Amino acid sequence: MKCCPACKQTFGDEMEFCGVDGTALEPKVQDDVKPDPLIGQTIKGRYRITKKLGEGGMGAVYLAQQASIGRKVALKLLHGAYSTNHEFIARFRREAHLAASLNHRNIVTIHDFDQEEDGSLFIVMEYVDGQSLSEVIRRDGSLVIGRAVRLGLQTAEGLGAAHRAGVIHRDIKPDNIMIVGSGGDEEVKLMDFGIARLRDREAGTQLTETGRIMGTPSYMAPEQIEGGEISERTDIYALGIVLYEMLSGVAPFRAPTPRGVLIKHLIEAPASLRKLRREIPLSVEKMVMQALEKKPEARQSKMEELAQGLRQAEATLVEARLSSGQNSMGSSATTKDHQRSWLRWPRLSMKVSISFTVGMLAVLVFGHLLRNELSKESAVSDSRLTQPRMGEKYVPPSPEQREVTRSGGSPLPQVSEHQRRVPHVQGFPLKSGEARIEGSQGTLSFDNAKIQDHLKIAKFYRERGDYSDALAELQKARTLDPSNAEVRAESENVRKACIAERDTLKRTDLHCP
Repeated sequence: MKCCPACKQTFGDEMEFCGVDGTALEPKVQDDVKPDPLIGQTIKGRYRITKKLGEGGMGAVYLAQQASIGRKVALKLLHGAYSTNHEFIARFRREAHLAASLNHRNIVTIHDFDQEEDGSLFIVMEYVDGQSLSEVIRRDGSLVIGRAVRLGLQTAEGLGAAHRAGVIHRDIKPDNIMIVGSGGDEEVKLMDFGIARLRDREAGTQLTETGRIMGTPSYMAPEQIEGGEISERTDIYALGIVLYEMLSGVAPFRAPTPRGVLIKHLIEAPASLRKLRREIPLSVEKMVMQALEKKPEARQSKMEELAQGLRQAEATLVEARLSSGQNSMGSSATTKDHQRSWLRWPRLSMKVSISFTVGMLAVLVFGHLLRNELSKESAVSDSRLTQPRMGEKYVPPSPEQREVTRSGGSPLPQVSEHQRRVPHVQGFPLKSGEARIEGSQGTLSFDNAKIQDHLKIAKFYRERGDYSDALAELQKARTLDPSNAEVRAESENVRKACIAERDTLKRTDLHCP
């Protein structure tokens, strides 16, 4: 179990950030482990609690036995604080009724919802004996492309059914996607419909004026972060993040703090999937990247559109796999026929073998003669390069050259003043990190390695929200190369991140460049 140091809520081990305020979670210290008093109790005379399954921002989940029919169910018991809010209770009943109306094989079924004698609210759901997608990714890393597309398609179909019923999930993430079965029989079950909307309405906004985060930062759409209109395309964005994570093994936006992740959602484009994993089909990459567009209108218009794209991708992958199998069989048959032909014509095979040997000897002789000629030409070319160009002053050997000659080593080549002034002209290109000599101006070092170091530090400060420190590092990089394009681009990123945080989190104390 993990605990939020800010609000003291407890969460499962798979969570990284608090679902209430976005604070990084810490392992829960269990000095005095007390048995849960609810274990063994019967709720409303119908559900006998047998085991605690986990805990989230709004309540705890238990495994229970439905007494009347002996069915295992998952019972989510909301925190007691919600039982005193009559407006929340009314909303809870409406949202639970709407969620219970959803009937799809990829959505966890809601069996019941009610209040305990003490007023505590609870929801009874289908018990799913499986593992969360977050556990699968943590164990397996990036998934096989066909598997990721198949799981993504089932998720899209479940969400599409919910959208047609007028329900938007608002909190799609691997923790809310359960996987049942194994191999080709794996099936997705979506959880927590309606809960996210209750949580958001209770908070009033996704981001309060004190900067508290309501939601899971890694999967929040830009309009959700800014407190804008929530629509089907908000779920499309979150599913795009989940697809990206399944295919690459990592979420597209990562930073040292939840605030840094939110800012990246607002201003930063995700890295190309095919740069992270080359074998991903171009059509799949385009589909995922469209789902991750910052502006909702640039994404797929409906969840069904995304599902259709995943369906086509799955069909293409299956067809390619079958075609590959047929080609492999054909190749095997061809090899056998080829072997038979050699057995059938021994004289022909002997002739081919002799011809091949003679040809290889001819190639070796010709290559030896050609190498000698090139060596002579190279020697002539080297002697020309060491001579000064016409009209230029001869430059005598430097003390270092004389020292090398005296020590018995090969003398360094003499170069003209022109070659010294422009070393990249006469076949001496500059390498990364070398000094560039600018005539009479002396030596001005463009140390690319140092510039990259400053850029890395500036990026770290930007993601942490320390914009003044980031600009200080970039200024150091500018002194090395005032015209560096990467430095200019990172400076613009710092400016955009600062403005986004100031406007989104209402930071009146933040002064941006």
